Amino acid sequence: MFQGYGLALGSGSEGRGPGAAGKLLRALGCRVEDSEPDFSDATECFVGWRHWSVEAQVRGYAGSPIPPCLNEYVHWHVEEGRKLTGPYLARLDGKRTALYERMRAFMEKYEFFILPVNQVLPFDVKTHYPTEIAGVKMENYIAWMKSAYYVSTVGNPAISVPCAPLRQRTSDWNADCWPPQRRLGCLADGLCLRARDKCRKTPSQCPLTSF
Repeated sequence: MFQGYGLALGSGSEGRGPGAAGKLLRALGCRVEDSEPDFSDATECFVGWRHWSVEAQVRGYAGSPIPPCLNEYVHWHVEEGRKLTGPYLARLDGKRTALYERMRAFMEKYEFFILPVNQVLPFDVKTHYPTEIAGVKMENYIAWMKSAYYVSTVGNPAISVPCAPLRQRTSDWNADCWPPQRRLGCLADGLCLRARDKCRKTPSQCPLTSF
């Protein structure tokens, strides 16, 4: 179970987050420890290679103005990507290899690493991205995804499984697509099918979904 690795986590939902997930997993019989690998350099590696990748995709425009049909985020990646050098990318590759080895060593001790997929609850579709989380300014449009791209950077297999209740007004985000029991954060099918099959109570009464 991750310890936060210095990331801002949004509020707005009672019982949400690693603490609630840990309580659920313990109730299912799991032994849960608070621990995490050293993710130093994860952001530099992810953002640097993203600059390189996006710039490579629009390389046909090198030396000419970036087409206005591409949004501001692509412009940022292309402009930064054109500043990269071979030696710098080689150093990034070395840092990513070291990060991978730290993660590999960590996973020799643990069966699973549990952490939030995202640092905020679903937000309005008209919002491009969260610019601030818990009073912390996001430095760019992908900073709110750090809890996800840290894992992407090490190339570790991962799966997103709802396992904590949402205490948010469902009218704030596409509530019509979710049945009532799922809005309350009932167990995802992939997490505990057999246990949920035996529970025919409402989510608020079910011991597996009450915190």
